[in-house]
Amino acid sequence: MNWIPGQARDDTMKRRYFLIIGICFLVLFYLWSLAVKKDKFHQLNFDTTVKLQDKIPKKFDSYWEDLTFFAEPGPSIVLMGVITLIAVVDVKKKKFTPQGLIIPLFFGLVVFAEIYGKAKVESPAPPFFMLKNPTSFFPKFFVQEQYSYPSGHAARSLFATIIGAYLVLRYSKQWQSLALYLCIFLSLCLLISFGKVYLGQHWLSDIIGGFLVALAFGSLAGIWLWPREISS
Repeated sequence: MNWIPGQARDDTMKRRYFLIIGICFLVLFYLWSLAVKKDKFHQLNFDTTVKLQDKIPKKFDSYWEDLTFFAEPGPSIVLMGVITLIAVVDVKKKKFTPQGLIIPLFFGLVVFAEIYGKAKVESPAPPFFMLKNPTSFFPKFFVQEQYSYPSGHAARSLFATIIGAYLVLRYSKQWQSLALYLCIFLSLCLLISFGKVYLGQHWLSDIIGGFLVALAFGSLAGIWLWPREISS
């Protein structure tokens, strides 16, 4: 039975790592938010959007719009509900796993961080003339007053990707499966996020802020969701 104390120590260390990493990302989000509020990235944001819009053919505009649908609030809530159900019901072991219930809690914190950032940072969204498909927003964005920091699409898509990674490891226990999963879903997350920049709906700084939110709360969720059977 000597392995039990050692396993317990390993679990404690893993939790500490996730806690430290999560706190670090929260601090980075705070510092990044201060810089965004002071408009430190104005030129970078503008140049990035212009370059993306110049280099990507317009014929793909509708595809970008369709892709970002999956990170909209409604579909995201449904997705998190499905992920939570998978997390709390361990089909293989036929048991209830209460740790999975923290997923909607942390998803709520991601949404709260988005709302809080838009209320406190007050970073204006890209101007109307930069929208690639303005007719879908008219007249809401005819006078552009909406604040866009941080990007909820970036935060929700990356957070779902991180939570999904924990579940992939729980059920497969193979790093190869995790690598394949991350290649697919991180690519999808990046396409959704930078599609918002291309469409003129978010700045690059909004996307990075959203990523920091997801990394912070996704890391903190790992305190409970990281599979104990997986070695570091």
